[in-house]
Amino acid sequence: MDSELLMQTILLVIGGAISLAVTLIVKRFSDKLDAADKTRQELAAKAEEQRKTDSAKTDALCHGIGLLLRGKLIDDHDKYQDLGCYMPTDRKDNFEEMYGAYEALGFDGVIAGLHKDVIRWPTAPPGGDAA
Repeated sequence: MDSELLMQTILLVIGGAISLAVTLIVKRFSDKLDAADKTRQELAAKAEEQRKTDSAKTDALCHGIGLLLRGKLIDDHDKYQDLGCYMPTDRKDNFEEMYGAYEALGFDGVIAGLHKDVIRWPTAPPGGDAA
């Protein structure tokens, strides 16, 4: 009977040790998963912050480029209006490309009217040769 009691005690101790080992392993993996999830959340927050910063910079760049295009379109229109409301072909082509980029950036307004003027203008000065 003593050997049976000893065997039961040994089995109980072994079972407890196995249970403790499994509990410690599960706890360790759980802690690692929690740490990995925390890292993932931190990285996601940083990525979102970077996306917002990049978006703000892109918006500022687009706005700045739109303003530069507007200024150049107005300058070109006014220059050739002062010269007699004509625009050489190469300048007209450039004006069209700038206007297309200006529109693609979401700008419009008074420049649309200037664009309509330029479209109607001839490519040579009044009384001059075609360019």
